[in-house]
Formats: sequence, C-alpha cells, structure tokens
Amino acid sequence: MKANSFGDRNVDEGAESFGEAGLDPNVQDAIGKALKAHFQDLMQAPLPDRLLVLLAELQAKENDQSASQGN
Repeated sequence: MKANSFGDRNVDEGAESFGEAGLDPNVQDAIGKALKAHFQDLMQAPLPDRLLVLLAELQAKENDQSASQGN
C-alpha cells in the first residue's frame, strides 16, 4: 500500500518519526482548554440574520408541503 504524501514529506513517515510519545500532557490540556473556550464562544454567538431567514423559508416550505400532502 502506497503512503499518502504531502509536499516532499511522506505523511506516514512523519507520523512514525514522531513516535508513540505524543504531546506532553500539559500541552494537550492547554490545547483542549483553548479549543473548548473557542467553541463555547461559537455556540453562544447569535445566528446571522441571513441564516435565520433561510431557516424560516425552509420551515415555511416544509409546512406547505405537509399541508398539500395531507389534503
């Protein structure tokens, strides 16, 4: 099986050369906390108005289709 390549570096070789050690647990913890904080902010952000309009239009179409199928 041929390994995928990225630029001049073989992706599989890069993973193997990194070894089993992985990242330091403190680094992993810091990255995890930063990601959680970032995504928490995204989850609390309001939806853009254009997306709300599109969702309302979709709901209206679904309601119209349901009503016409029910008659």
